Amino acid sequence: MSEPVDWPPPPPPAAAPSPWAPSAPDGPPPAPPPDRSDRTDRTGGGPSQNPGHPRSSAWAARPSPWAPADGDEYSDDHPAEYEEEEPYAPAEDVPPPPPAHTAAKAPAREDWLPPLYPQEWPVDTRQPERPPPPPPPPPPPRLRDEDRAPSGTRVWIAVGVVIVALAVAAGVAVGLNLASRSGDHEQPQGAAGAAAEQCGGRGVLRATVTPELAPVVEQAAADIGVNSDGGCKLVAVTATDTYAGGEAWVPATAGWARLAKIDFAPDPVSLARTPVVIAAPRAYAEASGWPDKQPTWAGLGAALNNGQSPKVSLGSPLKDTAGLLAAMEIQSAMARTTTDPGIAQMRALSVRARLSDAEAVPAKLFEKMAQQTDSSKALKDVGLFTVTEQELWQYQQTRHPVAMAALYPSDALLEADYPLLLTPKAAADDELKALAKRLSDRMHSPQFAAQLTGRGLRPASETQKSAAPSGDGLVATYQAAIGLPDNLVEWAATWAQYKRQEYHTLLLVDASASMNDQVHDRAGNTTTKAGLLRSAGAQAAQLFGDETSLGVWMFASPAAQAPPFTVVLPFGPMDEKVGDVPRREAMRRVAEQYTAYPKAGTPLFETVLQGVGDMKNRFAAGAVNLVVVLTDGRDQDSRFSMPKDRFLARLGELRDPGRPVVVFAIGYGGDADMTVLREMAQATGGQAVASNDPGDLASAMAKIFLAAHAPR
Repeated sequence: MSEPVDWPPPPPPAAAPSPWAPSAPDGPPPAPPPDRSDRTDRTGGGPSQNPGHPRSSAWAARPSPWAPADGDEYSDDHPAEYEEEEPYAPAEDVPPPPPAHTAAKAPAREDWLPPLYPQEWPVDTRQPERPPPPPPPPPPPRLRDEDRAPSGTRVWIAVGVVIVALAVAAGVAVGLNLASRSGDHEQPQGAAGAAAEQCGGRGVLRATVTPELAPVVEQAAADIGVNSDGGCKLVAVTATDTYAGGEAWVPATAGWARLAKIDFAPDPVSLARTPVVIAAPRAYAEASGWPDKQPTWAGLGAALNNGQSPKVSLGSPLKDTAGLLAAMEIQSAMARTTTDPGIAQMRALSVRARLSDAEAVPAKLFEKMAQQTDSSKALKDVGLFTVTEQELWQYQQTRHPVAMAALYPSDALLEADYPLLLTPKAAADDELKALAKRLSDRMHSPQFAAQLTGRGLRPASETQKSAAPSGDGLVATYQAAIGLPDNLVEWAATWAQYKRQEYHTLLLVDASASMNDQVHDRAGNTTTKAGLLRSAGAQAAQLFGDETSLGVWMFASPAAQAPPFTVVLPFGPMDEKVGDVPRREAMRRVAEQYTAYPKAGTPLFETVLQGVGDMKNRFAAGAVNLVVVLTDGRDQDSRFSMPKDRFLARLGELRDPGRPVVVFAIGYGGDADMTVLREMAQATGGQAVASNDPGDLASAMAKIFLAAHAPR
């Protein structure tokens, strides 16, 4: 095997650009969320000071951490081109290779309090396309009763075991197991689960209601009354986290019914609402401009990516209401930053990759926060986490040493809206439908507004927009809420299946002449394959967690005696520096400076063989050892070309069950040899994804990233 050739780094640029700056302007200036005037005029219990914990002068004297740090603003400009140096002495007809990584110092910043809201991506007002269906997870383990969290953490879902069949990006179908508490396939029994009831000859509406709302619904049901003949209630309420059967279900969000694949009548009526918020130490929030300034998920994602945010935790989208809705918020917020659904998905996944805990239980985080006595230490030990406003209100009913505040994401905010879901049979029954109407009318009446706000909830009625719970750390009004996305089930599966573990990854990137072919991006603009790769590659750099070790080779044969590939980023841990910059920044710069040769062959097979051999020698037990290859062509026009059968035979000889190296491949454009890419991937236990439309490259990268991070 020929040895990798390391390029000497060229001189550094004057300043390091932001890691998430797009390679070209990605859209017009940010647009506000869609107008929903029925949700914007909100007044009521505003933020109140906690006299026991005034903001200290030390906190007040600090500059706002939500302002961008010096040198950390996002830019739509390309970084300055680097000077090229000759990496080896080729024949005279060999053109210079693409520029390699250049080291530069990262901008300095204050470390006492990491900024949460730097300038985020430019928001594109054009309607983005729906992201491609992502791969779902295998069935999660069934929870034991002792593992289940109290109210606010929803252990769904529903009757029996439901398999949500989804299309995996690489063509493999798996199921999402949504387990109920009973664990069987029978109709739930009990107050709401028995056969249809009668009360003095009249039908009874049996409703399963989520516990935090159940007392108010029970009062409304009592007001509806009982049948004078039978002395029984016309609306029977069962308070439980899971659907217990009956004619009606009031979960925290209709998302649970969609995950459970239970059919209910369309257009349910909302009985109450509570927004999903980010819980934070109040001193930190105030130092960041709260309550006048609220965060964005795009800004938080940028801060996480740059290592300038406190740790952030979310609940599982399969168990926790706030976790489910927050995952949807993040997807929606990132979709507003670009017209390319693949890039939007990668930006959302980069947030997922950097969560401190993606299966957090709010009750346990509140318990840990209650033990804190110092805001700075609480920020470090517990950090920020998503909950419903009602959950935070409940926690704030007891005074704690560290006061909390609710942050309301301004670029995408969802509400738990407590829909009154009716079974199709009940919706077709005039008597039961009338009872449901009486129940919702009662819940929407002015008399019930105080009962809802007294339990930390907000009324859903159009006439009660001004009612809000009063308590420390809450605000009376917030921006318009968005609706649940159409791909809620698929995105919840994507989010849940992501497995964070150690990865050893070698990227092999085609730099042959065909990468200079002209194509169109997702917005219809003329560019080249290389141009799209620069943009998508810069985004992909943010997907790799700090537990990853990474190297990048570019392969091409610009002359007869040229080696098959060049090392443009030496292999090493992501948390180590390359020169003066973190490896992640080095990878981003390599991507942004990518240039294909004007005339060169494609030594695909030889590069893959050497890459697999190199990773086999670097094999790390306990890590996933990967080779990811991206090519737009086939093995040809180089002195290393060989028949496919010989290549596959040599690849088989490298196979070592004790040191497995998996190959994932992206076929870029219609000329890619997908047959051989699939064969090489399958021979090693990997997958191959076709990006026939070059504009879909970012989506293909996201698919490969998800496939590589799927549980094994």
